[in-house]
Parts: sequence; C-alpha cells; structure tokens
Amino acid sequence: PTVEQPSSRPTLSPSLPSIGTRRNRLSSAPTVGLLGLTPAAEVLAQLLQAFGSRVMGYDPALHPSDATWARWGIEAVGLAELMEQSDGLVLLLPYFHRYRGLVGSRQLEVARAGQVLVNVGHSGLL
Repeated sequence: PTVEQPSSRPTLSPSLPSIGTRRNRLSSAPTVGLLGLTPAAEVLAQLLQAFGSRVMGYDPALHPSDATWARWGIEAVGLAELMEQSDGLVLLLPYFHRYRGLVGSRQLEVARAGQVLVNVGHSGLL
C-alpha cells in the first residue's frame, strides 16, 4: 500500500463559508442602528438600505424632526428604542466629554440578544 504524504500547502482556517458568514452578518441584519449622524452615516445608510436593511438612527445633537434624517433615509428614534430594536448597532459619534459613557450598562441591558456592536467612534462612548 502507498501512503499519501500530507500536502505542504497550508490550509485555510476557518473555512471559507464561515468567513463569508461573519463578514455578511451585519449587512444582512434586518434592522441596523446608527448612533451618530456623521458623514459616514449617510454612506453607510445607503449601503445598508441597498442590502434591504431597515436603518434607524439616534444622534444626541440632532432633533428627530430635522430634515437630514429623512433626506438620508434614516428613521430617527430615541436611544432606548435604537438599542432594543437594532440587530446591529454602529457607533459613529465623535468623542466629546458630554458623550462619555453614552452607551453604558443600562443601554446594553436592553440591547437585543445577539446584537452586533461595531464601534467606529471613540472607546470613551462605551
């Protein structure tokens, strides 16, 4: 009998399908919350909507009736509602001392189970 020698080529780990699953988890989320109406939020909202996601948002410095929300296609909601209803949450706010700890234990307790949190802002927001 012949014994096959193991290939000297490295194998990929994790497998390719699992990489794709992780990468697409946020983009396939039915509801994505954006915390902070920064210029990046406009582009991100357009991309998420193209994938069929519902996009909600909250910005402590912008009134919910401001026309920017509608112009960018983002449903303005309060922070509690954003935490409760979002399958994915993206923090985009710049750091100001008044925003320190904006997302704390109280907000995380009401967050949807399995919610994906992506912080593109300053760590002081958490």
